[in-house]
Amino acid sequence: MFNTLSISKSALFTVITCFFLAVSCQKDKPITFSETEVSSEKETLVEVIIPKADGNSKTAKTINTTLTGFACTILNIDSAKNKKETIAESITAFNDAYINFNKTLLTEFEDKFPRWEALIDGEVSYQNRSYSKYCHEW
Repeated sequence: MFNTLSISKSALFTVITCFFLAVSCQKDKPITFSETEVSSEKETLVEVIIPKADGNSKTAKTINTTLTGFACTILNIDSAKNKKETIAESITAFNDAYINFNKTLLTEFEDKFPRWEALIDGEVSYQNRSYSKYCHEW
C-alpha cells in the first residue's frame, strides 16, 4: 500500500550526496612558493631561477615537474639528443653542445665563437585561492 522502498532510496541518495559534498569540499591548502636558483659558469654561462612550489601535495609536485621540464626543454639545443630530466643534467648537456659546436667550427674558422649564455628567470605572476563554488566555510 505504501511505497516505503522509494522513500528509503531517496533518503539513501540524499545521504550519499551529502557525504560526497562534504568530502569534496575540503578546503585546499594554499600553495606557497620559494625560489630555486641553479647556475653554472664553465665554457657557457647558465643561470636558472624558477619558482618552486613548497610541500608534497600532488599539485605542488605537478607544478615543480612542469617548471623543471620547461627549463630542461629550453636548455635542450641539441635536437639529436633526448631532453634531460634534471636542470643539472640539462646544464651539462648545454655546455657539451657548445664545446662540440666550437670543435666543429674551429676547423673552418680561426677564432672561438663567443660564449653561450642561457638565462631563465621565472616568477609567480598570479596566485588564486581556489575554493569550489559549492563549498562554504562552516
